[in-house]
Amino acid sequence: MPNAAVICTGCKVSQFDALALSEALRGAGFSLDPAKAPDLAVLNLCAVTKAAERDAYRLLRKIRREHPGAKVAVLGCLAVHAGDGILERGLADLALARPDILRMKGLLERPESSPASRRGGSGTESAADAEIEIAAEVERRAAEGGDSLPLYPRQTRSRAFFKIQDGCSMSCAFCVVPRLRGPGRGLPLIRVLEGLKSYRERGFQEIVLTGIHLGSWGRGEGGDLSSLLAAVEKELRPRPESFRLRLSSLEPREAKGLLGDFDRYPWLARHLHIPLQSGSGKILRAMNRPYGVEFYRELALSLRERYPDMSLGTDLVAGFPGETEEDFQATLSLLRSLSLSYHHVFPFSERPGTLAFFMEPKIAPEVKKARAGILKAADFRKRSAFLASQAGKKALILAEGRREEKSGLERGLTGNYVKVLIRGPAPLRKGVLYPGLLKTSAAPGFFLEALL
Repeated sequence: MPNAAVICTGCKVSQFDALALSEALRGAGFSLDPAKAPDLAVLNLCAVTKAAERDAYRLLRKIRREHPGAKVAVLGCLAVHAGDGILERGLADLALARPDILRMKGLLERPESSPASRRGGSGTESAADAEIEIAAEVERRAAEGGDSLPLYPRQTRSRAFFKIQDGCSMSCAFCVVPRLRGPGRGLPLIRVLEGLKSYRERGFQEIVLTGIHLGSWGRGEGGDLSSLLAAVEKELRPRPESFRLRLSSLEPREAKGLLGDFDRYPWLARHLHIPLQSGSGKILRAMNRPYGVEFYRELALSLRERYPDMSLGTDLVAGFPGETEEDFQATLSLLRSLSLSYHHVFPFSERPGTLAFFMEPKIAPEVKKARAGILKAADFRKRSAFLASQAGKKALILAEGRREEKSGLERGLTGNYVKVLIRGPAPLRKGVLYPGLLKTSAAPGFFLEALL
């Protein structure tokens, strides 16, 4: 039996795809034994930022160096973005926009070939072919109602991540994702409900809905996330003490449409991640973001007033082309006015194929680094303040089935995304929700202690 290794970098959607790919390879007769050298190495790699692309190339070189006898297939965003170059340099034997199990299996039967033949013949696609394949794949999905990979792959973590949407039809000036993953498309409602039922039957008490542009689910088909949540309530009749549904990142206007749903459905995790990117109206317009500063401010204030304990997170880009010191100060001023729980910080990364790649003036690397550092310091303060506000609150805590190294206490996660260290009766069952009381903690990292 040939042995395969599946390696993934990037977002939760890519990680879900890697799980599905692993299951499909097992079904095709591969073992996935990490203790054995792979005959086939499949790498599903991110290329959304320069740093991600650099890490992906480093990983490809490492695989070639450590497993010279293995056939290598590169998939996903990097394959679309740079498949020709990867094949030309001999870093992979196959570059595909989407998984093709038969073609990957066929690699093991293929004789050694030159870089030129790997790029062209013997069933190997180039990056240009891969981009064309994306459009064909969208048509096939629409006709068949799903992926060729398992829709609900097996998972071993405490929470199940469930991809219900892929691709993006937005046109943000800095983002290469629509070109890499194709236009937005969603899993049909019946499949979403089947998947949720399947993961519940397997014992998962928290399920995270993920997508590249999750909030666009159902668009063009008469549905949206609110209608999906209503269907979950009707068809699954979940009880909050044994079921929690969490939504991944949502655009501001899409998040606003869910305001009342957190009141209607107690099983819906009170946690929203709503990208801001910049607190300057001028920069938001240059980014081609479909909202303004005041819209975001009013949304965040409304959410905090209505749901005081909700975790509100965001994304911020530091050093977008044309960002003046005044623009940066506008971002800091907006952050000070909002009770956000955390924010992720990304120094602007130039990506070929985006409008921002050509924008001027560029921000000097040292200025980008300094601004990112200031934003990260603000993030530390936001996280600390939010954690302090949660001490003394009751919560349902998901046991993660792992221990924090220094304290030896079991780790857990609340519905509003507070990481906790659990003190209470042992052993706890991984993936089960337990009621507890949050307490202050001197533990390293952003943790509270919880008493069960």
